Amino acid sequence: GVDDQGKAALIGSELAFNTKVITERDPKSYCTWYHRKWLVQQHPTAEILENEMKLCAKGLNLDERNFHCWGYRRWIAGLQTGQGTWSEDKEMAYNQQKIEQNFSNYSAWHNRALILEHCTDVEALKEEFELVSQALYTDSQDQSGWIYAKWLAQKLPPAEAVLQQQEICDDLLADDPNAKWPMYARAHTAEMDNDGATATRYWEALVEHDPRHSQYYLWRQERTQGILK
Repeated sequence: GVDDQGKAALIGSELAFNTKVITERDPKSYCTWYHRKWLVQQHPTAEILENEMKLCAKGLNLDERNFHCWGYRRWIAGLQTGQGTWSEDKEMAYNQQKIEQNFSNYSAWHNRALILEHCTDVEALKEEFELVSQALYTDSQDQSGWIYAKWLAQKLPPAEAVLQQQEICDDLLADDPNAKWPMYARAHTAEMDNDGATATRYWEALVEHDPRHSQYYLWRQERTQGILK
């Protein structure tokens, strides 16, 4: 058999080889990431986990949307949390750093949603709207922030969700009345607020200004009229 020292050396050698594949050949290979996860499971020391976090940081600097790397990072963060060397606050801080580098980072927004999945603190969730509103005001046509805002609204009390989104939408539509995503969000919040007339008005506007998706908007319009008549 192999003693602990020999096992550590073997795992280290395999991780080094795996790193070359990830960094030089294919950073999105499913089997390579699964193999790496198995290797770490065999010897999850604090030193190895810290090195894995550094690898993830390097990988996400090269490709900030690499979902393989994001998912692996979440797994490593979970192991570190179990060892008392990581925390949700640290992960949120890193996540915010990546979002501030690029508001259009879908993977970072998704990771943030996973961190807050079980959050029920209304004030903390309202603060999240402050963060996502920066992205929406920066580029109202970028879809990533709107997807996160919609997810966030589902975690808030309905009245608060409507209030938070309507304020942002009304500001953006004052600057550009034909902006697609603010119109979409405004129609959706109007439905949440049982305001069928406003929802229908925006669905009709979207049919005109986004004809590629007109059938979807027509379906939403019919659905609105059926629910809120």
